Amino acid sequence: MADMPNARSIGTGSCTAAPHRGPGAPLPAAVAGIAGLYVLVGLINCGNQLWPWITGHGWPADAGWILAVDGLALVLGVFLFLGHNWARWTAAAWLGGHVIGMALYSRSQLAVHAVIFALIAYALFRHDASRFFNAGGRAAIG
Repeated sequence: MADMPNARSIGTGSCTAAPHRGPGAPLPAAVAGIAGLYVLVGLINCGNQLWPWITGHGWPADAGWILAVDGLALVLGVFLFLGHNWARWTAAAWLGGHVIGMALYSRSQLAVHAVIFALIAYALFRHDASRFFNAGGRAAIG
């Protein structure tokens, strides 16, 4: 029995995915909105790509890549809600990639995506958002 960990020592090792770093900070409304938007975009776009396959019309040729990109948006949204700092940086890079892609496609789409990128980056890297992500995020929220 001496070798069994007690409830206080479980999950305190250096390998835990989201260490608890104190009382935490509240989930900022802007981060919640952005996380929800990422989840919504991921779900809608994945569903849109899977719909032809679900209805028996075959697998679209480009569905794999699109599902990977949109699936990443869904995963990022979930981990933004949970307060993982890597998700904040990856979400900004994900949208930055879209801005670069739009630069090759259309100037008007580039402008729209650049404005969206600036707004989301501002919201994700504000002081209250940084406090939330650095406090371990959702693990600290009651």
